[in-house]
Amino acid sequence: MATIYPTFGDIRVGEPDANVEYYNAIRAQRNPIFLDAFFAIPNFPIEQFLSGEKFLIYGQKGTGKTAAIRYLENRLKNEFTTHFLVFRRSFLEESDLQAFSTIPLMLDEAKVERLKHFHHAIKRILIFILIKQTFANSTNYEDDRPGADVTWIEKIKNSTIGDLISVGFDSITAIFNSAGVNLEKATAGVALLDAGKLLKRNNDDLLNFLVRRAKRLKIRSCIFVDEIHFAYRSEEALQQDAMLVRDCILAMHSLNDRFTEERLDLRIYSASDLNTSSIQLFHLPT
Repeated sequence: MATIYPTFGDIRVGEPDANVEYYNAIRAQRNPIFLDAFFAIPNFPIEQFLSGEKFLIYGQKGTGKTAAIRYLENRLKNEFTTHFLVFRRSFLEESDLQAFSTIPLMLDEAKVERLKHFHHAIKRILIFILIKQTFANSTNYEDDRPGADVTWIEKIKNSTIGDLISVGFDSITAIFNSAGVNLEKATAGVALLDAGKLLKRNNDDLLNFLVRRAKRLKIRSCIFVDEIHFAYRSEEALQQDAMLVRDCILAMHSLNDRFTEERLDLRIYSASDLNTSSIQLFHLPT
């Protein structure tokens, strides 16, 4: 009897974009094909990613970064509380809605390199999400000494993960307003603001609260941030978007270092199109 092979149209290979394949699979109530067919190339340090030694994947578009980071989430979700973010939707678009994203920047290149315009803003959002994940284990937090941040901690506790990005950016605006800063009137001839100077102290308090709580509850949590890149939109937006991408990676790197120092199993993984060789990473070949 002759062997009958399927036609090419009968072979399911999935979507070219791993996130599209992922959401299509959810709608179809099946596993994404890249999870069932995942194969790690010999020089891909999968065990180092699973152990938390490495956390950042970078490479050109289409090299499999999203498939890899989705695979990591799938492997770790049985042991960790996980949440997956797409950078463009979670950070880039939301920052456009905030007045502080239009604060004028210094044009001197050396000064721009030192300016951490979005660093503490992004760090705050990530801290919010990690705090929210801890409430899956316990809703009581009085023993963790919340201090003056109890109002925001209550909002984190009562918000959905999907709302936390907006809540986080709203809290940044509130901090600016409490300092008497009118962002709508901040122009190149009037003011130049470094958001880090206004946010750092409050972020440090929230981060210390998270560390105390994670230690007490023995929390194991991961955040995965995908598609960290920007496309040209306008001359005006180009510098802002580039700084947002840079500061997002720096914020994740800073938090991962703190969690390592505190011997906590909290991790932030990311995938980026950018070559950020100053940060611990692995490059997927073209």
